[in-house]
Amino acid sequence: MMSFPQQGFAPPGARFATLEPAAKRPRFEGAGAGQAIAEVRFSDVNATQQALTLNGSALEGQAISVELDARSKDGTKIIVRNLPDGIDFRRLKDFFGQCGPVAFADVKRVSSTPITGQVRFSTPEQAQVALELNGTVLDGHEIAMKVHAGSKDGTKLQIFNIPPHMEWQELKDFFNQNGLPPIFCEATSAESITAEVRFADAQMAQHAVTSLNGGILGGAQIQVVVDQMSSDQTKLVVSNIPAGIEWQELKDHFGQCGTVAFVRTSEDKSGKGSAKGKGVGKGKAVSFVAATNPIMQQMQMMQMQLQMLQQKAAQGGCFGPGFAAAGAGFGGKGAMNFACGKGKGKGSRLSGPPELKAWIGNLPEEIKWKELQEHMEKAGKTTWVEVFSGKSAGTGAVIFKTAEEASNAVATLNGSELGGAKIVVDAWVPKARDEEEGAAPPA
Repeated sequence: MMSFPQQGFAPPGARFATLEPAAKRPRFEGAGAGQAIAEVRFSDVNATQQALTLNGSALEGQAISVELDARSKDGTKIIVRNLPDGIDFRRLKDFFGQCGPVAFADVKRVSSTPITGQVRFSTPEQAQVALELNGTVLDGHEIAMKVHAGSKDGTKLQIFNIPPHMEWQELKDFFNQNGLPPIFCEATSAESITAEVRFADAQMAQHAVTSLNGGILGGAQIQVVVDQMSSDQTKLVVSNIPAGIEWQELKDHFGQCGTVAFVRTSEDKSGKGSAKGKGVGKGKAVSFVAATNPIMQQMQMMQMQLQMLQQKAAQGGCFGPGFAAAGAGFGGKGAMNFACGKGKGKGSRLSGPPELKAWIGNLPEEIKWKELQEHMEKAGKTTWVEVFSGKSAGTGAVIFKTAEEASNAVATLNGSELGGAKIVVDAWVPKARDEEEGAAPPA
């Protein structure tokens, strides 16, 4: 059984879910590493019924499985499995277009690595009751929960070892069925991440390799090796980490082997401290554990500057049009953080043809640009995503590659759920100084 010794945990197995037995619950069987699962929604039930007749038919030489989504209240959504490698939503949409108008299509890659999630409740008392579900088995995965380290009021929980196919709606249903309705629920993507961990000396690093390689973190078996580029043998590369594991968890996990001087994950956006500079920090934020040694601090600073230059060259998004200066700040517990931001200002990326843009409203305050991007790409390829703050909080903007995809987003995603709220997706209406003010609500 997984356990977390931090304060605030309820005894494992104290209460079990009231869900149906695992054999009777909807599940994504056979979705191993590298396989994909698709969702397709039609404009009417007749098209859906026609699509169900394609079960067992060949799609690009692969016999596919087609079934009605048990959660579809109007009977217009299907689940497609056993898809050919590399297929995208456009080819899937074209294939099922023979059955009738396709409202949206989405292909999801499923790995065998468990995922993590976050859930917030109205009161600390509800969160404490929810902790009693620690140890519940969901589709063969024994989940573990703890109070989120960043939750000041004790209402936010972290959940580990979630089945890789599970989405936030299913996680929300899990708590609802146990009489604990959350006000916010999130499940990470199923892709695993990597991390760099540096110790104060080579002996500690080697101890971590010996002790933690092949061990379990967040329900997944991680791999720990010495970075071959590390001249002093103090830097480790950690792989197969469940998405959603934050740098603080890694620091705590590796801290049992010695003094951790540096931690960075491949998708760490949790940096605390103020990222100063024009624009909202929406690039990757990189978090460092502040070293007491001034030389080590200088080395960390130089490495961070190099990392930003690499991001600039590889992505072109942080320092391109709409330049936002990188900012640095010291957050709590000695963490030093940098954010490379996608910002507003002269030459903002919000400039351009309005037919490529969509205005988003009623966004929950917890939603970040990456989550909005993943949601909006159900309708098409995005080239720019921004969640506004300040007087425009709760709104955002998305730029699509084509006008058709922008129109599709308005037609199919307006009223869809994101972060527990029904969002508004509307056509962008140009107004005076739109690009400078940051938000252009529909007329």
